[in-house]
Amino acid sequence: MTSASSQLDFGFPQDDGEPDESEYYFDGFIAAIAVSPQDVPFNTWAVPLFGDDAPPQDEIEQALDGLRTLLTIAPDEYIPLYCRSDENFAEFGLLYAAGFMAGMAVANDAWVKRMRDADYWDVIEPFATLAMQRDDFTATLPAPFARPDPLSPDEIEECLEMLPDCVATLYRLRLANMAKPFRHAIAQPGRNGPCTCGSGKKYKKCCGR
Repeated sequence: MTSASSQLDFGFPQDDGEPDESEYYFDGFIAAIAVSPQDVPFNTWAVPLFGDDAPPQDEIEQALDGLRTLLTIAPDEYIPLYCRSDENFAEFGLLYAAGFMAGMAVANDAWVKRMRDADYWDVIEPFATLAMQRDDFTATLPAPFARPDPLSPDEIEECLEMLPDCVATLYRLRLANMAKPFRHAIAQPGRNGPCTCGSGKKYKKCCGR
């Protein structure tokens, strides 16, 4: 596995300098907020997620902006926090997946609408499959996923290795769906005005017939 720190590092203090388990969950949750099909208001997710220990809003928004910039210009460099751990790769990766699914639930309606598109469904399914490998996973899923059969350790690892690319794909889908094409408005002349075709006739006696 790649040894790297998460791009969403809020500097939680640790005695040994290592993240605790909650940070892997946070990492997945915030990644889901970053790639959500629609913007999610800060107060609807940050306070419930962090509680009294929430970092300042500007710090969180700066981290989100940084992640989105990375996914725009260098998506291959996105490395979730769990990828820094070889020994606990699967354990921490399942926490990340559970956090991602909980983050999706915050914008449930937007995700449900988008998951009618197979492009969305295909890249979300690995998160749901992994999250539901945990017996304690209780978050409301944004689609009627059935709990899958237990995966083998190799299957879990293979699925976890897909997630960084899935996040990058979901961000591309976010951008595509939020883009609004610019259209030039063409003013229609009054019936007694000159026709826009340049004939010199009144509009009502030319193209306005």
